[in-house]
Amino acid sequence: EILEEILLHLDPTTLLLSQRVSTNWHTLIQDSPRCQTALFFKPSSPGSPRILNPFITSPLWPHLLRDRRPPPPTPKRYSQMKPERTHIFMRPEASWREMLIQQPPALCVGIVETHFENRMAVRLTETVFQPGGEVIRLKHVEGAVEDGILVPAKDGPAFWTGGSFRDEE
Repeated sequence: EILEEILLHLDPTTLLLSQRVSTNWHTLIQDSPRCQTALFFKPSSPGSPRILNPFITSPLWPHLLRDRRPPPPTPKRYSQMKPERTHIFMRPEASWREMLIQQPPALCVGIVETHFENRMAVRLTETVFQPGGEVIRLKHVEGAVEDGILVPAKDGPAFWTGGSFRDEE
């Protein structure tokens, strides 16, 4: 359909919000596998170029997870989200929870560990994490934050491990 082709040229945020235009647009976007892939709800093909979900790199991302755990010792790392808007994003049925972290979907998580003892040492640990055999979705990251395994950093998709948060700025 022509409308689908036009919608596929929109950035993901505009495409997501376009569902509000009418029930016809909403149905088209919900029923279109290509639109659902563009919105990171359905996986792209394995040979596709890697694309990080732009919702993770938006300023909104840290706000979505900030209230999932008490703030770390230095709350200045977190911007403030307007409290009257928090409930909109934190509804149990909020669609962002079903989004993939990236396209094609991530099947493992890389953890960068930084140690500041005598000198700074950086180490990458790769761990296979497939909750229930499925691909990693934002709800799985949210669960790790709720469980205290990860604490969101102030910028982008970076996290501190729950037990070792230090302010090195």
